[in-house]
Amino acid sequence: MDTAKTTPPSLLNETDLISLMDKHGIGTDATIHEHISKIQKRDFATCQNKLFRPTKLGLALVIGYKLMGHEFDLTSPHLRAWMEVEMKTVELGQQTKQEVTQKIVDRLMVM
Repeated sequence: MDTAKTTPPSLLNETDLISLMDKHGIGTDATIHEHISKIQKRDFATCQNKLFRPTKLGLALVIGYKLMGHEFDLTSPHLRAWMEVEMKTVELGQQTKQEVTQKIVDRLMVM
C-alpha cells in the first residue's frame, strides 16, 4: 500500500473563474467582472499572484452553510444561474420584476 497525502484543488486564475462563470450561466460579458470585484470587496476572496484565494470569511461562510445544510444552493453556482435565468424573463417581458423577486425570496426562505 502506498502512502500519500491529499491535496487541495488548485486555485483559480481570473480566466478560469470567468470560464466557469460562463459555463454555469452566471453573469454576462458586461457583469462578470462586477461579480469578481464584489467577491473581493466583500472579502470572500482575494487575488494574489493572479490566483483567487478564499479568505477566512469566505471559508467560514461555506462551512457555516454546510453545517446548516445549505451548502448546495448557497455555495454552488446553481442558485445564481437559476436567478440569472429568472431575471432574463423580466428582460424578455415574460414576468415582472416583482414576480421574479418574490420567486427568489420564496426560494431563499425555504432554505
